[in-house]
Amino acid sequence: MHILDTALDEIEREVAAHPAERGGALLGPAGRSLVTRFLADPQGRTSDVSYNSSDQLEQHVRRVEREENLEFKGILHSHPAGMDHPSGQDHRAYADSLRLNPARGTFLAPIVTHRRADPQKPHEIPLAGAKMSVYRAVPSVDGGVQVFLTPTTVVPLGRHVRAAADALGGRVTTEPVPGTFAGALVLTATITRPDGEELTVLAHESYPLLPPTVLRTPPDGRTEAVALDWRPGQELAPALTRALGGSPAPGTVRAGLAARTRGMVSEKLAGRRVLIAGAGSVGSVLADLLVRSGVERLTLIDPDEVSPENLSRSVYRVADLGRPKTEALADHLRSIQPAADVTTVSSTIAGLGDGLGDLVRSHHLVIGCTDDPAAQAALNYFAGATARPSLYVGLYAGAKAGELVYSVPGITTCYRCATGIRHSSDAVRPAVDYGTGRLAGEVALGPDIAHVTTAAAKMALALLHLDEDTPARDFLWPALIARHNVVLLSNVREFDFFPRVFDGIPNQDAYQSVWMEAEGDPECEVCGEHRAEPVFTPAPAADDLKSALATN
Repeated sequence: MHILDTALDEIEREVAAHPAERGGALLGPAGRSLVTRFLADPQGRTSDVSYNSSDQLEQHVRRVEREENLEFKGILHSHPAGMDHPSGQDHRAYADSLRLNPARGTFLAPIVTHRRADPQKPHEIPLAGAKMSVYRAVPSVDGGVQVFLTPTTVVPLGRHVRAAADALGGRVTTEPVPGTFAGALVLTATITRPDGEELTVLAHESYPLLPPTVLRTPPDGRTEAVALDWRPGQELAPALTRALGGSPAPGTVRAGLAARTRGMVSEKLAGRRVLIAGAGSVGSVLADLLVRSGVERLTLIDPDEVSPENLSRSVYRVADLGRPKTEALADHLRSIQPAADVTTVSSTIAGLGDGLGDLVRSHHLVIGCTDDPAAQAALNYFAGATARPSLYVGLYAGAKAGELVYSVPGITTCYRCATGIRHSSDAVRPAVDYGTGRLAGEVALGPDIAHVTTAAAKMALALLHLDEDTPARDFLWPALIARHNVVLLSNVREFDFFPRVFDGIPNQDAYQSVWMEAEGDPECEVCGEHRAEPVFTPAPAADDLKSALATN
């Protein structure tokens, strides 16, 4: 079963936003498992425990079936929060409807409750402050009905078309509706650009797994197809923006992003390239913050795909499930700044081998957001060898506190010296999920992780301005001069040794921080006495970087 997101929007407004019981009718193209319309029933006969459709709804359904060539699919209604399945009364109503309309054969019967959807249950669809549990009733031999859970997919075409219109500076002139094209059923929508050009979007119900067709009609020209570079599951806006030549102009978006940070960051920030290893709850949010701050050149490294548990505390969405994290994150960043030059590397750090050194050398800042100390240590080694500033972000158990370690060659000690115990034979190794070999995710609240991540983003901006006296650098400069390159941030009161540090200081509680200088090892090959002198080199052009990645 598929449901168009514009119909889901109506369900949110007319049902989910109100107390139970409320309802309405579901309609879609005849003979297809697709819902494209929801007709609310404000005149329905309701009580605290029941809903019965009104005569007005029946008349409305008949009119829409006739005028829009749609078919009645069933009735949706809401239940009290504890009952996310059809009641006995509902079963009798389904049986009566199927008995009166035997040709229908099936009756769609979703239930809305004010509970969170379970991402592991494919028949549950998340709504704003609620969920929709989708069921289907079919006649049984005894005159009753059998009710089945019905896995349902949301077709996000309405939201994607609106985002594409915004990105192109235009407006949606026709919301998605069913139609036919070359004899086949399609969902069609229209965007009108400021110059009068019309873009007609034609999509299958399996969009965005299947690519849409986009027809371009200039005000005084012939209609032609737009060639889209499509990756299954991606959004329309970045693909359409790229296909139409990158409109709106990068300068327009850049000016908008800089409007609220003018004077705080350098105009050179857009030209500086950042390497982010790890695209999970820290790396994805950190990349988002950097792009919104003006960073436009990034390389993302992560071997994993987006899974349902990633949705709770990262920038990913349901449409990203199953996609490589790097590709999904790259599309997200381009939806913020279409001019962003994002290179993706779906690999582990170890998988890059010696190529990691050239990759690190081609960036102005290296950020490690992985759960693997060995990967962080490898980044640290090559950052030191190529004289690149680097930043490492870590969370303690339950995200009760976070750790930021930054290294500026020639000024501070390196990450390995600051965290030496983790790289010894006595170190506690991170847990691994049995069977997959992937590092086990830590149970923690998203806001706690975000607290540490936003601090890391501010530190990253400072490290990108080491050669310029800007407000962005001012945040870090005194600590850098004092060589305080290890920062602990608490998310709970009285974390570990913090009570001893803040003993006797009034009005102290959670969200404390301690800045420390890490003691270096004179024999350290990264920051010791015999290390190589740092030599900064300019980052290469994007094409050169991509060529180097392909070679390595």
